Amino acid sequence: AAEYQNCLALERRREEMADWLSERRRAFELVTANGQDTRLVDTFQRTFEEQLAQRENGLAAHERRCEGVALPDEAGLLRHWRQAAVLGDPTAMRYYASGTAFRWSNVLAAPDVQAAYRSEAASMAWSLARQGDLLMTLRLASATSSLTRFRPGLLDEVVEDDPALALALYRRVLWALKQDDRLDATRLTNEIRLRIDLIRQVATPEQIEDAARRLRDLDAWEPLSTKGLGRGTYLDSARLPASPAACQHAGRPEADVPG
Repeated sequence: AAEYQNCLALERRREEMADWLSERRRAFELVTANGQDTRLVDTFQRTFEEQLAQRENGLAAHERRCEGVALPDEAGLLRHWRQAAVLGDPTAMRYYASGTAFRWSNVLAAPDVQAAYRSEAASMAWSLARQGDLLMTLRLASATSSLTRFRPGLLDEVVEDDPALALALYRRVLWALKQDDRLDATRLTNEIRLRIDLIRQVATPEQIEDAARRLRDLDAWEPLSTKGLGRGTYLDSARLPASPAACQHAGRPEADVPG
């Protein structure tokens, strides 16, 4: 699934390259207009050539990896992700259950996968959270929070609102982050505290009071691991790694995953 998705993104990367070249061409025209300082022009040209070489090398490597590959359509790709998730691969489970595998280009492509998602995504997500998965815990906390401003994916449609549980999930993450001295842990801690304050403002007194009991219930779960924490970990749009490299290094922080 990850390899197919990588190759299906090749055309988009070509378009991005063409767009970047157009933008740099316009920028060069501005730099050279009206007799600009030749040192500035030389610096621009040198930087452009370095960036162009890097981008061309990356695109060429992408094209070599995908050369001759018979690609599935968007529906087929979704079915591959679902199969990998059902078979229990953690990366695929996160990517599929969170709803990230569904994009505007494929959301209507496979009605059979949509139907399956409705019936199995929530249980799959909760299974990961019970095993101490940080990213899925964050997604479930967002999905159950009842806050309408933050609806990043399909998981929100199959998980019931439960502000008390959302508060408990966020506090569970805060407790785990206390043991982590990385800057990303500090950043995420501050974001979660702001989110907790927002949920408390819209929750009922009964829900706020019930959150403590719900947190005690979560003690029966596996300890929450912060191994999945990385630069791309945010409350509502965790950039779940789904590259071939991420699948080979499941559970490692995204910042450590090559590619």
